[in-house]
Amino acid sequence: LQVDHDYPNIFFIEEEHLNIFDNQLKTIRKKITLMELKKIQENKENYGQQAERFVFEFEIKRLCNHPHKEKIRIISDSDVSAGFDIVSFDENNSIIPDRFIETKSYSRNANFYWSENEISTAKKLGGRYYIYLVDREKIIRDGYVPTIIKNPYQNIYNKPKDWHGKPISWFFVKV
Repeated sequence: LQVDHDYPNIFFIEEEHLNIFDNQLKTIRKKITLMELKKIQENKENYGQQAERFVFEFEIKRLCNHPHKEKIRIISDSDVSAGFDIVSFDENNSIIPDRFIETKSYSRNANFYWSENEISTAKKLGGRYYIYLVDREKIIRDGYVPTIIKNPYQNIYNKPKDWHGKPISWFFVKV
């Protein structure tokens, strides 16, 4: 290991020690193959579809007496840019769909990714926008109710109380 005195925070590793250093990095950072990444993405897609189907059925049961419950729909199959997954009704006396639901699936600790488009849509729709957090480990239990967050732009993004957000990736444009 050599230290450059002009750059005291930069270390240079001798060629013969590179393998040792590389092996140490592997213990810190898990190596992942393209096939493994594709499998992870496929699992996430399946989890999302399972959660959407669960929330759809949950809404049908919640609004079992609604005269137009057939208008409750999963729209993410036909419009992935809507900013939400399901259109529903807020109450049994709602005349037109007025609840817009973004479904998020998790396991163990409640967490989710929220896209810029979803956040923007939540801001526009305010109290008509909901996030339903579905715990994959509890989804098969009778009577399970997902965590329902009304107006998440106000209650999570704008005034986080019980949530911590962090940037995962950044988009850069050359100016």
